[in-house]
Amino acid sequence: MAFRNNLPWMVFGSMGGDQQDQWQCQFFLNRVLFGMSIQEAIEAPKFSSEHFPGFFAPHNRFPNLIRIEPRVSQKILDGLTSRGHRVEVGADWSEGYLLAAARDPVSGVLEVGCDPRGSKGEVFPACALCW
Repeated sequence: MAFRNNLPWMVFGSMGGDQQDQWQCQFFLNRVLFGMSIQEAIEAPKFSSEHFPGFFAPHNRFPNLIRIEPRVSQKILDGLTSRGHRVEVGADWSEGYLLAAARDPVSGVLEVGCDPRGSKGEVFPACALCW
């Protein structure tokens, strides 16, 4: 849950093991720093790092590996490579399954968003409702 001016403002989350905190951070930064709507922030291209040991056994780690969706410019990919990252471009719409809802504390307007990445799954299809 995120607060704005000491009032509840937005809730968001993602399943995804070791990557969920990375995707949630990207969503939050897109929303707050770059002024994206909830849906825009959810749909923005995502990436994940495999640098740290995984939570799940056998706790693998893959130093400098970044998995990223292909909807980014070649300039970004080249920049990551030049900084020593091993860049693995994955399938489009493959990083994360975010859901989010916000309520403007002044107007009361509700805004929700769901991840189209989730519509590919049979277990957790994408769905957001607001009333």
